Amino acid sequence: MLDQIVDPNIADQIKPCSLKKFAETAEKCCADYGVDRPTIGDVLWNFEHVLQLQESGLMDNTEEACGDVNGSETARQGPSSGSNTERYSGDGTLGIIDSSQVFI
Repeated sequence: MLDQIVDPNIADQIKPCSLKKFAETAEKCCADYGVDRPTIGDVLWNFEHVLQLQESGLMDNTEEACGDVNGSETARQGPSSGSNTERYSGDGTLGIIDSSQVFI
C-alpha cells in the first residue's frame, strides 16, 4: 500500500526502513482518541529518527534491521521516557539533550 502513496519520482531514493518508520508514526497520529496519539514531541523525535535512517550510509536498511519506532541503534531514548535524550550524530559523536531545559 505504501508503494502506491509514495511519489514515483523519489520512490527509488527512499529507504524501506525509513518509510516504514514514517508510516508507523503517521498511523499512530490517526488514532481515534487523543490519549492514543503520540505527543508532538514524540512525533518530532520519531521523524528525526526517520531522517537519520534515511541519511545513514547503511545499505541493509531492511525491515529486520528497522526494529520498532521506539528503539534503534541510532536513537536510544525518546523524549517522553526520561529527562535526557541521547542521540548519535552522523559524525559518530554522542550528544545529550536535556529536555528539562526546553522552554515552550
